[in-house]
Amino acid sequence: MTRLWWSWSAQVPPLLFPFALAIFLAFGFGPNLLFATGAMIVLVAGAMLLWRPGESPILLFAFLFQWLQASIAIFHANWLGVDLGAYTRWGGNIDVASLLTLIGLLAFAVGLRVGAGRPAAWVGPIAREQALGQPLRQWFRLYLVAWLVAVVATQLSVYSGGLRQPLLALASLKWCFFFLLTYATFARPAGYRGYWLIAFGLEFILSIGGFFSSFKTVFFFSMFAMVAANLRFRVRQRVGLVLLTVLLLYLGILWTAVKVDYRFYLSGGTGAQIVTVDYGERIARLVDMVVKLDGDELASAVDDTIHRIAYVDFFGKVLERVPTYIPHEYGAIWWDALARPFMPRLLFPEKTAVN
Repeated sequence: MTRLWWSWSAQVPPLLFPFALAIFLAFGFGPNLLFATGAMIVLVAGAMLLWRPGESPILLFAFLFQWLQASIAIFHANWLGVDLGAYTRWGGNIDVASLLTLIGLLAFAVGLRVGAGRPAAWVGPIAREQALGQPLRQWFRLYLVAWLVAVVATQLSVYSGGLRQPLLALASLKWCFFFLLTYATFARPAGYRGYWLIAFGLEFILSIGGFFSSFKTVFFFSMFAMVAANLRFRVRQRVGLVLLTVLLLYLGILWTAVKVDYRFYLSGGTGAQIVTVDYGERIARLVDMVVKLDGDELASAVDDTIHRIAYVDFFGKVLERVPTYIPHEYGAIWWDALARPFMPRLLFPEKTAVN
């Protein structure tokens, strides 16, 4: 019986059940109790399907992030003591939208599980052997080369016209090398972590002041690699991780509070997604805007952040408008999305442009 329990518990993410219970006890009871119960069932089922010990939790993260988008409105509405229908800012059938989204999310988790196949227990030992087979300075050098390529590709993309997207994709490959550096660093039980701290600090500092909230990306990739490296967090490290998470949430709230005016400043008043100000001026303006925030603005930013994360409002509005005001497409949008990549405009000049 003990062996059976150990085998089963190894397939469950650590702290899943306490985490789910804490959320339900804090935010589950209210006018939307049935929806909250369904959301917790989907959370537990999806996490158990996608947890793969010894591997990077990227599939689990994709599920959890979308679960948060599908469920946060339910728990926030319970916290406020209102029905989902009264909670939405846009109207529409948010109740049906939430239910369909949760069902779709469970199907999404099943599909990911089937597509990924059985956990590959042999991957972890081989990856660890390769990571430990090279000194950390070698992984750091590879990351630096990738970072320099990313800088050049990003700058060229501004003037490249139709090559902009391929160049931005090339620039994003630096995260593969950051992942490798992080994995190689934390796969070692103890040792020098200065190279990783330099890379983390570089990515975080340069991400501050951009047009988008890209500062969170370095945290995500660090988490992916640390979990894959099977890092064992002691009590002090867990407390630090919680504090770091709180800091990340706080930064997200601050960004929500200032981003509209800040982006207008970055674009030089044009409203376009461009940056016309150098890094030093951007940081000075950003700090000035954050310092001037008051309590009411922060409270409003918290509410805006929650509504921004919740991605069922627009779905609910669509369910209200289709087919009452707009007829069904009967698969036309899906077919266009599937067929378009296989129809180069050189051979299909009549292909419509995407707005």
